[in-house]
Amino acid sequence: MCHEAEFLATPAVRWLGVHPRDVETLGMDASPLSRTDKDKLRHLSERPYTLADARLSRQVDLQLESGVKAEIEGMARFSQCYLTDSYIPTQITGRLFI
Repeated sequence: MCHEAEFLATPAVRWLGVHPRDVETLGMDASPLSRTDKDKLRHLSERPYTLADARLSRQVDLQLESGVKAEIEGMARFSQCYLTDSYIPTQITGRLFI
């Protein structure tokens, strides 16, 4: 449905998942990016909505530079409730910035 992409977009979408900066900031476990991951990130960095959003563009660049990725499930190592009680509410209220 790529021909209808502009009608499927959500202009106020928020990134609630793990940000590349979280890997270092929170000391999360990370895995190396695969060649496929790197290709996807490069393609993502060229998309108009990424180019139009400096914060999103910076996060894509950070992930490429770091060469690693983390899974949101990795936050369970902090505590069983960290993700739902702390991280996601903080992301929603905007107290953490990408």
